[in-house]
Amino acid sequence: MVMNFVALEDWKAVGHAVATGDLVVRIGSLAAAAVLGVLVVLALARRGRYRAVGVLTEGDRARVRDAISSVERASRGEVAVVVVERSDDHPNADWLAALTALLIGSTATADLFGEAHPTILLLLHLAFGALGFGLARALVDFKRNFVTTRRADEMAEEQALQEFARLELQRTSERTGVLIFVSLFERSVVVLGDQAIHAKVGADGWLAVDRAVLERIRERSLADGLVAGVEAVGRILAEHFPRTGERPNELVDHLIVRQR
Repeated sequence: MVMNFVALEDWKAVGHAVATGDLVVRIGSLAAAAVLGVLVVLALARRGRYRAVGVLTEGDRARVRDAISSVERASRGEVAVVVVERSDDHPNADWLAALTALLIGSTATADLFGEAHPTILLLLHLAFGALGFGLARALVDFKRNFVTTRRADEMAEEQALQEFARLELQRTSERTGVLIFVSLFERSVVVLGDQAIHAKVGADGWLAVDRAVLERIRERSLADGLVAGVEAVGRILAEHFPRTGERPNELVDHLIVRQR
């Protein structure tokens, strides 16, 4: 009798723990589903935040080009500005969004479909995964939640280096080329200076340019941010490499805006 009583008590305790655990999982999954819903709503509201092509008007582009020309007239430097909507496609983020939606959706609806046929459960899981994948592909801001800051920074820096080389900013006679690179999806601003100017400024010296661009972008004015960044670079170049007499414009006054 004693042994049976102990066994019964053990069984009751285990059963109670499992029920409590199930409840916690259900509440957690429903909360996670609510968070995903909020992220979707925010992504819909922020659809235009990551667009560059078509956002900068001809007037905006003219302002940036004029700022670049002014800098090059006042210094011995060459400046280029490149804006991309994204530096990388981040395909892993699509699959991570799919997996997240699958896990949350399946857990949240377990009570409703727990007794369903395995084929129906499989199709349901696939539907949740497809929903997450589709949302990541359709809503840029939603997808951004599944890309780490480290990954975003690495992709932006890699793309900036490629742009610097492609525009041949390293071929100026005094090695004073400067690139301002803005990647909207990655939320990154990268400023690269060639050997001569970077030796004068150092990595910390470009922080003023970063701040000038980012402050205006946060205020929803990409054009103002670019102009402010170019002007900040101009002050640095004028300090270390002021204009001395006539000199040719070694590079075209570059302003490039594209999706990728």
